[in-house]
Amino acid sequence: MITFVLELLILLLLFRRVLGYEFRREWKFIVIGIGIVLIRGIVMLLCPEAHDALYCLGILIPAAAMPFFFRGRPVILLGIGVCMIRLFCMLDRLFTGIWILAAKGNAMEVDLTLTYIMGELTCLVVFLILSGILGKEKKQISLTTDKMNPIILILFILYTLIADYNPYGIGALPQSLFYIIHAENLVKNGVLAIAITVVFVLVYIMLAQRKEMKRMILLNERCISEQAEQYRLTGEEGKKWRKFRHDYNELISVLQVIAQEGDIKRLREYISTLAEIKSEHKLVYTNNLICDAILTRYAALCRAENIELKIHGTFPDQLYISDTDLCVLISNGMKNAYEAVQKCEIERMIEFNIGNRGNYVDFIIANTTCEALTIEDGRPKTTKSDRRNHGLGTQNMLETARKNGGSVTWSFNEPNLVSVEILVCCAKRNLVS
Repeated sequence: MITFVLELLILLLLFRRVLGYEFRREWKFIVIGIGIVLIRGIVMLLCPEAHDALYCLGILIPAAAMPFFFRGRPVILLGIGVCMIRLFCMLDRLFTGIWILAAKGNAMEVDLTLTYIMGELTCLVVFLILSGILGKEKKQISLTTDKMNPIILILFILYTLIADYNPYGIGALPQSLFYIIHAENLVKNGVLAIAITVVFVLVYIMLAQRKEMKRMILLNERCISEQAEQYRLTGEEGKKWRKFRHDYNELISVLQVIAQEGDIKRLREYISTLAEIKSEHKLVYTNNLICDAILTRYAALCRAENIELKIHGTFPDQLYISDTDLCVLISNGMKNAYEAVQKCEIERMIEFNIGNRGNYVDFIIANTTCEALTIEDGRPKTTKSDRRNHGLGTQNMLETARKNGGSVTWSFNEPNLVSVEILVCCAKRNLVS
């Protein structure tokens, strides 16, 4: 029973404090997870002799509870849980072999329960150390782990099963010598299992970092492109304003002539034309270059499509979110809003509101729509036919906001209004929970 409790505690420590997964908020899942955990405990208390029969089931029970306790891909949570139980078994073999060698082949002195506990305590100490070292990276670790290919976990489990196979030989050997040879094999397998585990983790970290680096390069290029576009638009607007100032005297002269003639209708039309020229020269200002670049571009697109774009508020002077991450959030949000409004024939409107809440800044993108929005797993379900290659933008938004201590919430207010609220931290101390 002690070993089972330790297994559960170590798994909870691994997923929460090392990998950074968050507990589920829905109590029904938590209750189901607790029920799964209690199955083995109750059976072991009522039928202690059934321990051996429950060996295979015991491997799955603690791991099977993890998808109900934590938020993440169930197949990944289950796979990591099973891998950990298999690692406990390999460490158990290692300490069993060491004990037999220390006892000079007297296998009867070995306490198998104690060797299993020693393996669990080893994992517990390692995870406590890692939880202190990796605490600041928990959010990113959980996001990266959740993208893991389940085949990797399956291959690791198969390896531990193969390495665990230690056939007995038949021959005229003294019993003590036989157990010594057997113990040496157990130690070798245990050391090899630890080495393979370390290599597996290091290789996965390297591949994950490489993938993240490629992603950051693409996002940085996109960010630079947005900035370059903003500089280009600023330059064009500067030329227009210089031309406008050059023609200013002539415009005023025409205005005076019309006023002297007393043609009020023509005067109003001329003033209206000047107002249109002014609106076309208007650049967006939100106190953030990236946001200005993205919104200025979409302002031009909206004018061409006869879409009303309203922008309110400004960002604070200090915003501890990278330009790349901010570009991901705003560009994806505006792209989704723009594409949704394009499909509407009437009530074509997008509204971008920026607000501040203490150490957080939030911006809400609201738009009209002619299609009903369906929310699945906290994000809108794509209406495009190729769902495998679409919907990635919303997932990137969720991950980016979470990495910056915030959140993204979509809502659909019938009959035709969609809004997404993006909340990010603007204080360094709150970026890591």
